[in-house]
Amino acid sequence: MLFQNLLLLLPAALLTSAAPADSHSLADAGAPPPLDSSPPGVVSLTAEEVSADSAVSASPCSDWQQLYGRGRWTYVEVQWCFRQRGDQTVVTQEQQNPWYFWGGAWYTGKRHTLTWQTTGTVGSSRYFDSGNNSNDGPVRRDIYTFKSKIPPGLYPVSVHYHQLGPWWGADAAIDADLTFAISLGY
Repeated sequence: MLFQNLLLLLPAALLTSAAPADSHSLADAGAPPPLDSSPPGVVSLTAEEVSADSAVSASPCSDWQQLYGRGRWTYVEVQWCFRQRGDQTVVTQEQQNPWYFWGGAWYTGKRHTLTWQTTGTVGSSRYFDSGNNSNDGPVRRDIYTFKSKIPPGLYPVSVHYHQLGPWWGADAAIDADLTFAISLGY
């Protein structure tokens, strides 16, 4: 009888030892990021492809990028926008839906620190670097200002995004190389 009672208590004991209550509340557990999303790959756009694609994506913003970390232990969605402000062009980055996998479940990373850096090129010669940044949970932030306004037109943009967190460190870092097209107006 004692053995049967111990067997009945075993699942509860495993659940409580699998996730410390102060860090991984089951209330924070959620559905995992989309299963059909694969880790990011490098997409190369030529000038001809940018021109051909312009009718479809004449936007100053990238599509939302679904990014997984090494081993698919972390996940975040990121978008970049390029806005003309006076005589400058401002690069804005927005992060949403940070998640991390721990103890057999996905947890929201909205209250965890994300440490990141974004570098990239607009066209063939306009380089930008956000520097090292961190924020608790998702945020929308201006990450770079081109002091001279980029002339109106269609541009290929290459971005490298590096992120540590939520929860995990360098062993589950997100390292994504992306290329997309933007359209800048006046």
